Amino acid sequence: TGNLRPFSIDLPTNAENATLFFTPIALTITQLRVVLRGTSSPSMTWTLRHGADRSAAGTEVNTGGKTTTNTTTGENITSFDSAAIAANSWVWLKTSASAGVINEISITIVF
Repeated sequence: TGNLRPFSIDLPTNAENATLFFTPIALTITQLRVVLRGTSSPSMTWTLRHGADRSAAGTEVNTGGKTTTNTTTGENITSFDSAAIAANSWVWLKTSASAGVINEISITIVF
């Protein structure tokens, strides 16, 4: 625990499919910290996925994804359906819905 992998996507849409990183070693996610920057009551539904085959559907860290609306202190997620990421896996973000004006989504992965 204590290793961080932060990332941000500027002007995210409701159809992002962004590769975040490849890990040659096994990891276990212990925390996700997520915040939006935007106006007009921003909301984004997203899912973090992982798998050895980037062209496949992958495994969701939280089944069904998450919806984030926090624009101040960020949402702290510590419960997962699939936190263990195998060695030689890709990790990616998919978004599926958005509302309001979203200038940025920022997610920090702690493992």
